[in-house]
Amino acid sequence: ATGSLRSCLLACEPSICCIHDSPESDPPLGLANCNRDENCAQYAPCYIVWWKLSDMVGPATEFMLEQNDDFFDIPSDELVNVIESQDFFQQLLFHHFDDIEPVLDLLVQSGSIQDTFAMPEIWDANSAISGKDPST
Repeated sequence: ATGSLRSCLLACEPSICCIHDSPESDPPLGLANCNRDENCAQYAPCYIVWWKLSDMVGPATEFMLEQNDDFFDIPSDELVNVIESQDFFQQLLFHHFDDIEPVLDLLVQSGSIQDTFAMPEIWDANSAISGKDPST
């Protein structure tokens, strides 16, 4: 991929499963991780894309991609149109959770992914909602 977020994101999309640790058995939304796959090492340059998205995503819905350099060539409001795979988008949004069922339940109740992802309790490792094991 050359020096643009758009080209890097499209080239790196198949490797999103390399960066998260969703359960391999009975994964949320069927989106298992592949982080032990020998091919993940080939995608090492993609970590800058995942890091930048994680760094700028905020609560997984606040894509803030505009910056003052040539690399960030995707306006935030166009990101969804650039991402071609629903599986990829779901992994990008939900890979932070060990158990997304409580998050999905809240999403259905609130009717808004924006409102759901803004709830501090889904990010708190000690919260039952987060699905994270606070001892790890």
